[in-house]
Amino acid sequence: MNGPIAFSNWQRWEERNKLPGYDLGGVYLIGAFAPGQAAAGPADPLTAELIYVGETGGRTRTQKPSGGTLKKRL
Repeated sequence: MNGPIAFSNWQRWEERNKLPGYDLGGVYLIGAFAPGQAAAGPADPLTAELIYVGETGGRTRTQKPSGGTLKKRL
């Protein structure tokens, strides 16, 4: 890989499928923010609100990883 690694802006979980390339593989971060606290700017792997780092290979939205849904794993 060449160049710096960059993450998209934080998105609400319910809006994740609106991100360009949502159905492609990659690394993702999940953060838990206080109610009413808006996460702004690019996702940051060093933020205190980070609760999960994951990766996925390219797959269709109907395929699920062998461990079930992310909600079940958290």
